[in-house]
Amino acid sequence: MQTKLNPKDNAAHLFCLFLAEEMRMRMISLGTAKEMARAVVAHKNLIDSEEHMLRLIMELAKDFPQLKKFEQKLAVYIERQGRSDAEKKVTEFVAGIMDTDQNLAMQVLEDAIDANNNLDILKNKYPKFAEFLNQPQ
Repeated sequence: MQTKLNPKDNAAHLFCLFLAEEMRMRMISLGTAKEMARAVVAHKNLIDSEEHMLRLIMELAKDFPQLKKFEQKLAVYIERQGRSDAEKKVTEFVAGIMDTDQNLAMQVLEDAIDANNNLDILKNKYPKFAEFLNQPQ
């Protein structure tokens, strides 16, 4: 069973998996992987989340074109993770109000399904949802 990593560790873990896979497929050499890893470790203080790792990788891709593939994969991962987190928050909110306000619950669900909406739009449209998100966990 894998434990949930914090965003900083998760970013490093994803990078290590990328390097391992690229070496396995013989897309990069061990020496190149070492240089890429050295560059990331040299800037580890700048990495607090996957988004920070993406910014760093975008900069490093100027020196290491092989990192473009990781940049794309990381961007997709971040987008999916954000969507998944938003879905969890909407689900928790709807489950909490379903007994007391079914109409609001259905409206929030319908708007959350729309791909054009995000958490900020939902917070602006539904003050109760914004209050829910601002509550300490």
